[in-house]
Amino acid sequence: MSPNGRDAGRRRRGWLLPNLAVSFGSILVVFVGGEAICRTTALLQSTVYRQTGRPDLAFDLIPGARVVRDGVPIEINQAGFRDHDYARDRRPGTVRIAVVGDSVAFGARVAMEQTYAKHLERLLNSSRSDTAFEVLNFGMEGLNTATELVVLREKVLPFRPDVVILGYFLNDLHDAGFEDLRLRVQEQSRLLGLFLQSSCLAFYVASKANVALSRWRFSRDVTSTRDYYQRVLGLFVEGGAHWETNKRELREFASIVRKEGARLVLAVFPFLEQTAPGSPRMPQQMLERFAREEAIPVVDIARGFEPYEARRLYLAGDNIHLSPQGHQAAAEVILRDLHPLMQAWGTAKAAR
Repeated sequence: MSPNGRDAGRRRRGWLLPNLAVSFGSILVVFVGGEAICRTTALLQSTVYRQTGRPDLAFDLIPGARVVRDGVPIEINQAGFRDHDYARDRRPGTVRIAVVGDSVAFGARVAMEQTYAKHLERLLNSSRSDTAFEVLNFGMEGLNTATELVVLREKVLPFRPDVVILGYFLNDLHDAGFEDLRLRVQEQSRLLGLFLQSSCLAFYVASKANVALSRWRFSRDVTSTRDYYQRVLGLFVEGGAHWETNKRELREFASIVRKEGARLVLAVFPFLEQTAPGSPRMPQQMLERFAREEAIPVVDIARGFEPYEARRLYLAGDNIHLSPQGHQAAAEVILRDLHPLMQAWGTAKAAR
């Protein structure tokens, strides 16, 4: 190589290293600044879920966790459910109602006070001046009837409820599992999972990218919310494995509640497609027949939703999760059916 060529190579190396340093420094400054903004503005904080390593309940809520997700604050109380803190021993003369359910009961993308459990609590207390009511929301995303049994035993029963409302969505027949991006990534790469755990900005960017990718895949896939609705309805077959298993789980749920001296109410929530009069409600009919045989009162939310404008009752682009108006309407439907039940039971006896 000629002297001129060697000089040119040295000049390029001399130019490259400072530029790489400047580029790296700029990226670092942007990342640190973005991390600071993310943390101070609470764009996205840590998850409210933790892995348990248990086969019967793979994940659980973290007691005391506080996050902001999709602009909605999520606060988990010290007992590990999304509600205010309650004393285990309630005040004399108070009727305590426990709501157990999946992401619909939990209140996906709505504030805690907008969930049907909290609406019901306010409606009950405004309708009766002689009795105080507490409605505790034990709903958690990703549950089905099998995992709701675990929540009933471990979280609900220590609070000694008088009434348990099982918020049953039709996919409770089989679906279980809430996909938290941090937990999923950590299963693949511990190092990357820890990075997402520690960096608010990295998790925020990764979450947005994950949502965008999921929407892109959804737009290119023939699978749609209506296809999912049809698949779930197809699982409700007399004598079918899913339905027979679910009936055993529901019987066990009812048996546990009754042994504790409490009352069980089954509130069945519909897909958006089932809210119009005359829409197919074969699963609701099967659940009602089963509940009648087991002496379990049923609240058919689909029938109660008929007078409302259905689309306003669900979140945009969602045929499962309720909007704030939907939660309020559900609470009104439950209250309408719950009042005569509680009169028949005797609220004075219920407030044991």
